[in-house]
Parts: sequence; C-alpha cells; structure tokens
Amino acid sequence: MTDRQKFSDTVTPLVKLIEKPARDDLLEALALIGEIDIDVVSAEQANKGVPTLRRASREGVPSLIVNRGKLRSLKDTDIMMSLDQLMKLIGTVYESAERHVASRRAADALLSQLEPTDPSVAKMRIARRQSEETIGGRRHLT
Repeated sequence: MTDRQKFSDTVTPLVKLIEKPARDDLLEALALIGEIDIDVVSAEQANKGVPTLRRASREGVPSLIVNRGKLRSLKDTDIMMSLDQLMKLIGTVYESAERHVASRRAADALLSQLEPTDPSVAKMRIARRQSEETIGGRRHLT
C-alpha cells in the first residue's frame, strides 16, 4: 500500500526550489531532524484506507498523502501523524539545534579557509567548542 522513505530525503528536492532566505533555514532544519521514516501514500489509497493510516501512525510511522503517489509540491502534500510524533519531532529539532548552536564557533568558517604561514599557526585549534561555562551572564570557554 505504501512506499517507505526517509522524510528529509523525500522533501529536500522540493525545499531546494523555494526562494533563498527561507530555503537555507529549511534545509538546516531538515538536517537537524535526523532519520525519520515515512510512508508515501497516494490520495486514492488514503481515502479508502484511513484506518490503516491511523494504525501506522500510532505505530510510529507518519504518512505523506500525495496526489497519484508522486510528490510534486509541498502545498499539495498532506502529512498524517500522531500528536505524539509531532511533539517528538519538535523536541528532536529543538535538542539538535541547541547542540549545534552550543558547539558552533563564530570564526569556524573563516579559520577553515586560512592556510597557515608559520608552523606555530598550524597548531591553532580550529575545532568546534566542546564545552563552555557561563560566568556573570557571559559565556567563557573552558
């Protein structure tokens, strides 16, 4: 009845068609979602098999309902998932974003492009921060 796929792999080609400012944010959010399995279901099958879709949703697999079984546009696609799955999805994105922001250094992009001119410069640490501590409202590396 359905075709099981990864959510981010399925939606990414359509997100790449969105205009620039929103596209980058959506692609970053998709990367933070992780591996979520979905079922791609045609609208005709969904109309006849709602109890089956609800059962699958309760078992932890959301469904994308698309026209004629082919994902062509974000607006013409509906998703069926349980409220529990939605809350887990929001929690996963929130936790992933929090970890991503906490470990990101502002100068990473610039430092990764630099080529060392002196051997002492080559030993500089350009990796992401592993930990930080807040002292008096300001963050300091530990």
